[in-house]
Amino acid sequence: MIRQKLKYFCFLIALVNTIYILNSQELSKTKGEHNHSNNKSIEHYLKNAQYYYDYKRNTDSIVYYAKKAEELSINNNSKLSLGKSYWHIARGFLLKNQLDSAEVYIHKALIASKEDKNVELEGISKLLLARYYEKKNDLIKATELSFAVIKTAEEYEDYGLLVHAYYKLASTYALHDDNEKYKVYLDKAYKLMKGKSIDVPISVRSGIYTYLVD
Repeated sequence: MIRQKLKYFCFLIALVNTIYILNSQELSKTKGEHNHSNNKSIEHYLKNAQYYYDYKRNTDSIVYYAKKAEELSINNNSKLSLGKSYWHIARGFLLKNQLDSAEVYIHKALIASKEDKNVELEGISKLLLARYYEKKNDLIKATELSFAVIKTAEEYEDYGLLVHAYYKLASTYALHDDNEKYKVYLDKAYKLMKGKSIDVPISVRSGIYTYLVD
């Protein structure tokens, strides 16, 4: 009798453990599917923010979609997509000339880029900070930031970031009324972009071609 009870007790323990494992696997699967769905949504929101910046210059839509991506990124604990969300929000605020808000989100993007150890995000965030300083008429800081990004891009052979940095530096020299240096760095951006057929943001690419036409 005791032996039968012991067998029955062991059977119950094994059954409970099996149910627990199956439930854990199902929960893990559900969580994974949920995270995958969130990642798709984040990507969608960021693409929308990019679209409204590149083609519509609609600041409210840029910030709206980027903040939707920010919310999901926090839920997913994704530093990279969170940093990208901050970056897009900052661009929207810069376009609105809401400089204080833009500065807050630029620094948030920089912090996220360093936590994720993402060179490209850190670089484009510094270039956005350079744009912020242009709007503040601090062209020296803007220039210093662009040169810092150029150095990093060359070190990591990130040619897309390098084109972006050359273009930003050229635009800063244009504000300096330094036409010679403006042409030097714009030419560097154009030749690198054309020679390597690299992926460059539409806003940068169109800006380079516009300046060349002018």
